[in-house]
Amino acid sequence: MLPKKGGTGATRQRQNSINSINAQQGQTVVADVGGAMAMSHNPRTKASAGTKAGLKKQSNFSIAPLILEGVTLNKLQLDDIIKQHLKDLRISDIQLSRSGIFTLYAIDVNSFDRLLNELTPILATNGQATAKIYMLRSIQRIKDTENVAFVKNVDIEIPESRITEALKDVGLDAVDVVRLTNKVKNMPTTTIKITFIDPQNRNTFIHSGLQVDSIHFPAEPATQNTKPVQCYLCLKYNHVAKYCKTKQQICARCGENHHMDQCSAAPDLLKCYNCKGNHLATSNDCSKYTEQEKILQNMVNQYTTSYKATSIPLLNDLQEFTS
Repeated sequence: MLPKKGGTGATRQRQNSINSINAQQGQTVVADVGGAMAMSHNPRTKASAGTKAGLKKQSNFSIAPLILEGVTLNKLQLDDIIKQHLKDLRISDIQLSRSGIFTLYAIDVNSFDRLLNELTPILATNGQATAKIYMLRSIQRIKDTENVAFVKNVDIEIPESRITEALKDVGLDAVDVVRLTNKVKNMPTTTIKITFIDPQNRNTFIHSGLQVDSIHFPAEPATQNTKPVQCYLCLKYNHVAKYCKTKQQICARCGENHHMDQCSAAPDLLKCYNCKGNHLATSNDCSKYTEQEKILQNMVNQYTTSYKATSIPLLNDLQEFTS
């Protein structure tokens, strides 16, 4: 965000597991992530034979689980591969459904990241080329945002190719450089969005800024979105109307089954459908909204780096530029 953004049985099995996880953690559906996954040789709780029994234990895990599919391994074989190649990871449990889908529980964020980024290539070299890793989409958005920076007030005359070249000259690895466009006027703006290969490259860039020959521009990180997603049909959180299961319109004024523009409830008789308070169900003052906002903020705090953006030092700052 710019600073101030029906299938096979196996598919149904994975989605059911994901939906149950999402319901417990207040998060959205998963997205396929091209990457790898790892696990450690730590004591684990006994995995259940079925998905439902395993899901009952998930409230004990503070780190979101990862879903692994497309492998023809049993739990012991997967464990042995991980022990051999990723010995220092911390994993609390491995579960395997009847349809062959693994659920992996990392103990800390570092292990979560390594599971996501390292296991797939390892599995590919062990005859499991079709392995895929999935994470919750809300977490994926957080991690994607960590790779993005913005540079404002960049002269229109400076092309993106010149900026890409400047980044390469200082050893920064950017995967995309694009000048934002004013959608109303359909004209290029002076703001540049840069997506880096990882947060480390992005954070280095934030500290140093953009240097195009003799011209310097300060940079700033993309801000994480902590605004809860609310369905305009059922007024519940963590999904949009397109994926609403009820498909039934709830009034934001009184909580009954009709459109808000058809509501005849008096202003002093407002009733929130979610918390039953005296306000619109779409109000940011709703306790349920605040609760969801806190969940999102906690996720951002948990899955982002500890890096804090710093401003570019002034050229006459004697503390930064000592003689």
